[in-house]
Order: sequence, then structure tokens, then C-alpha cells
Amino acid sequence: MTIERDATDQSLEVLYVGTEWIDAIGTSLEATLPQAVIHAVSDPATARSDYTASAFDCIISEYTLPDETGTAFLSSYAVDSELPSLLLANKDTQPTAAEVMAANVTDYFVVDHLDDEFDTLAASIEDAVTRRYRSHHERHEIALELADAGAWEYRTTTETLWWSKQAWEIHGLGPDRTRSPDEISDLYISDDQPRVTDAFENAVDKGEPFDEIAELDSDEQRWIRIRGKPITSDGEGLRISGSYQDVTPFKQREEQFKFLHSAGTELMQATSRDEAAEITIDAAKNILGYARAALRLVDENGEILRVFATTKDNVAAAGERPDYRVDEDVPAARTYRRGQAEVFTDFDTMQNEYERGVLRSGFYVPVGDHGVFSCGNLDPNAYDQTDVDIVAVLTKLTATALTRIEADRELRRKRDQLEDFTGTVAHDLRNPLNVASGHVELARRNPRNADFEGIQDALGRMETIIDDLLKLARAGKSLDDVTAVSLADVTEEAYQHSRSDGLTVMAAVDMVIDADRERLLHILENLFRNAIDHNDPPVSVTVGTLEATKTGGGESRSGFFVEDDGSGIPTDARSKVFENGYTTLTDGTGFGLSIVRHVADAHGWSVEITEGRAGGARFEFTNVPLTSEKTSQ
Repeated sequence: MTIERDATDQSLEVLYVGTEWIDAIGTSLEATLPQAVIHAVSDPATARSDYTASAFDCIISEYTLPDETGTAFLSSYAVDSELPSLLLANKDTQPTAAEVMAANVTDYFVVDHLDDEFDTLAASIEDAVTRRYRSHHERHEIALELADAGAWEYRTTTETLWWSKQAWEIHGLGPDRTRSPDEISDLYISDDQPRVTDAFENAVDKGEPFDEIAELDSDEQRWIRIRGKPITSDGEGLRISGSYQDVTPFKQREEQFKFLHSAGTELMQATSRDEAAEITIDAAKNILGYARAALRLVDENGEILRVFATTKDNVAAAGERPDYRVDEDVPAARTYRRGQAEVFTDFDTMQNEYERGVLRSGFYVPVGDHGVFSCGNLDPNAYDQTDVDIVAVLTKLTATALTRIEADRELRRKRDQLEDFTGTVAHDLRNPLNVASGHVELARRNPRNADFEGIQDALGRMETIIDDLLKLARAGKSLDDVTAVSLADVTEEAYQHSRSDGLTVMAAVDMVIDADRERLLHILENLFRNAIDHNDPPVSVTVGTLEATKTGGGESRSGFFVEDDGSGIPTDARSKVFENGYTTLTDGTGFGLSIVRHVADAHGWSVEITEGRAGGARFEFTNVPLTSEKTSQ
């Protein structure tokens, strides 16, 4: 007689409590149920102290026991309502029907001569255990299917191993071959075999649970998570129950993140946006497996998302990828503006004019405030939030690298400016200093012929240069005192400071702006002085209001202009006039218009040189915030 358990015979662990029929039970069950292993104890106290009910497939208890009845023992010991339990009693001492019901006894035998009941007893054990295992395994198999896992069990008493159907499938095997525990480790690569073997042996010998991940020895790279928990009783292991789970996707992600670390190192060493973009796309394709990817970065004006890098597979599938305006209603631009990822299950449902070739689905992930990463697939519904989360790790690394690159570039720019600045200062101060030194030397030789006026002129020249340098140094610093300022009032004050024969200044339209009054005064004073120094008198300067203008990124804020009616600034010189030290005058410092640009930058304004209505120089300041409250200064 055998008990079927998922196509593999197993040992049957039976706990017997009592003394009256144990010898007969042990002898007879060996013949009728050869797979049965009897664990006998004489009293309930020993059963409770030395054995765990969950370690057994069936419990047989005599009704008459020391200190308590068999029904009382079963009620308190076999707490698993599905664990088969059989009660044996003689005709003189029997339980009541209520006792039997309360103990949840599977079957009850009243015996005079047990020899006559062995067939019935064995059949009852077989039937109860079979029904229990069928119910248990059916639920277990459903749970394992839902969990995408397989189960296994090893019986130490018979050294037999059982695998569920899912366990065979996870290993890519059929259930037509029985494997011994020693052969199981051979299913994994040689590097992992010792770990699997040691874990299993420690579970058998020492009762230690284990949780290991091993790589299958197969053509396709796959990883299996192996878990085992020993079930012991009386200090001895009776069986080890465990599970197998294919964790290949998780392991692949783990490997991807490991390689992403190296990509992050490369990104931190990148020296340009182009290099960072190429590293990002290479990592997306070769580490994360996103073969059809593109990276767009916003241009310096913040208006266009330009394709900095893409894969050949992406171009082959969708054609040359276009640049997008930041304000367009397309996924890439929306993702950049909102800073939120978007996943599209089917591009065919989208209504826009952009060609995506054979790509059917895709997703977009922001790269900080620098740009957007996008990826496409030939199939619909190819991506989900997991893909977004994985790529987000890469794009955060990229954003960090791009921020550093921009900071390094700005630092280099300022360092170069400082070198140019110090060189210019040294040059400009050296000339009047040499003049003053020459006059002092002559005066030392012949005091009567001392040219004190020349010395004074040289010192005055140096004072002018130093004064401009101090203004320039303060011009680009952060603003601490921005208030509502009347442009007409500041224009009048600047004119008083710059008053000169032949200069006329007019504020055409008054406006109130948010500005640092002192530094706005520097702008106007330097522009008025620039008009005087570079034009023959008389010269007229007009300060007026600009209408709201259109830019590529949308509508800019209103601003103001300062223009003269002089000879103007040649087109090819307009990009140079804001540089430190640039001047066309022999006695000029070259810092006046540089001060203008730095003050505008500190306010967040844009300044551009154009031609005035009368052909003179026109300086336009845009992105200037207006205030609704007029101030009197």
C-alpha cells in the first residue's frame, strides 16, 4: 500500500502516544504501510516536550493516558485542524461523542483484539493522509503558481526528495527523472555548487535554515533562489521544506545597477555635454538593454531640446530624430517642462505630425533641468513604471554630471575672466604709474622743472581706473536691496552726475521697475559717459520703455532702452564691447560697458546692442520685472 504525493512516494511520519497497543501497531503497520515511520511516546507530557505536531503526517493516540485522556491531548496538541488524528479505546473505557467531536478526531476505533482492526486502521490512515495531502498540495500548488515559485521537501528518515511541478519547470526539467540531493547541486554553475551543498548539509546536520541564490548551469543565464527550513522533533530533523524561485529579473537588475556604478564614474569624469550624452546612451543600450534611446538637452537659451545622442537602432526604427521646442505639445517637451516621466503604451493612438517609424510604445524621463531621455519599442505595452524607475537612476547620474560640467565651465569662464581682468588692470595702471614715476624722477633731479600737473593727471587717471574697478567688482554681486524704482527719477540723477557740454538726456516714458537703485544708476551713468566719449557733441540720449517682445521661449517681460543719436557701434564690434578692458579710446579704461553687462546679469536682465532710430547705439534691456506701484525717489 502506498500514499501518492505528487507522483513521488514519501515516508509517512506517525506519532503514536500510549503503551497498550504500540508493539502490535508498529509490527503490523510495517507490513501494511511500509513507508510509515512510527515515533512512539508513552505519555502526552513527553509528546509535548520532545515532538512538534507539524513534523508528523498523522497522530495516533490511545484514549487512556497518564494524567489526561487522549481526546484532551489531541484537542491541545494537534492544533492543525487538517492533521489526521486517530483515537484508540477499549470497550470498557470510551470517550463520549462530545469529546470525540471536540478533539476533531479524524477516526475513532473501539478495539478488543487489534489484530482484527489492522486493515481498517491502515485504510483509515491512508485515506486521511491522502485527503489531507491532496487538499494541502492543491492549495500549495495554486499559491506557488501565483508566487511563481516551486516547492521541495526532503525526508531525513528515508532520504527521499520531493519536487513540485513548478520546481521542475523552474529548472527547465521534466518530472520524468528523480534526482538525489547530491545531484541537485550539479544543476548550478561550479562556482555556486559548494555553497548550495553546504547549505543543504547544514540544514540536515545542524538544523540551520538557509536562503541562497545560485546561477543555473544552462545556455541561458538564470538565477534561482533556494530556501530551506528544517522541521525537527525530539532534537532530530524529520524533514526540510523549502522553495525555489526564479529571480533572474531581480538578479539582472542587480547586475545592471552594479554596472551603472561604473557608468556613473565615467559620467563624473566627463568634460563636456556631448561626452556625457554619449556615455548615457551607451549605458542605456549596453547596460540597461534599452536599444532605441535618445537624449535631448536644452540649448543655452533654454528654448530648444536638441538631440545630443541616440542609438543606431533608434534611427533605424524611427528615422533621424528631430529637435523640439521647449514650448511644444509633444511628450519630450512636456516631460521637460513638468519634470515628470511619461509612459506611452501605443504611439498609434497619438495625434501629432511627428514620425516615429515602426516604434509602437515608449517612455520619457526628465534629466533634471538639463533635458529628456526617451526610449522606444517595436511592440505596444512594452514599458511600465519599473522601466521608468530603472532609467531614472541613470538620468539622475547624468543630471549630476551635467550640473558639474556646467559649474566647471562657469568656473573656467570666471577664471579666464579674472586672468584677463588682472592683465588688463596691470596694463592700464602701469601706463599712468610710469608717467607719474617719470615726472617724480625728473622732479628729483631738477625740482624747479617739476611737472606737478602731469603727476596730478597720472594720479587722477589711476583714480578713475580704480573707481571703475570697484564698480565692476560690485556690479556682478548678488542683489540685496531690490526695490520699486522710477526709471525717470534715476535717469535724471544719472544725468546730473554725468552732466557735460553738448549732452542732452530725455526720459521718454516713465516706468517703475524692481531694481537695485545704486547699480541701476551705474548702468545709466556709464551709458551716458559712453555716448559722450565716443561721439562729437552735441549728442542726445533717450531712455524709454520697450513693448513686450516675443522670444523663442515665449513672451518676454517688458524692458527699457537707452539710445543715442551718435555714430553707433559697428556690428562686428558689438560682441566685444562688453568685454573687460575693451576700448577704442587711448585714455579709456574699457570697464564702462563691462559694468553695464555685469549689473544687468546680477538683476537677471538681458542686454543687447542694436542700432538706434537715428543710427546711434541702442542698448535694450529685457526680462525686466515691472512693479505696479510708482515710487518717488
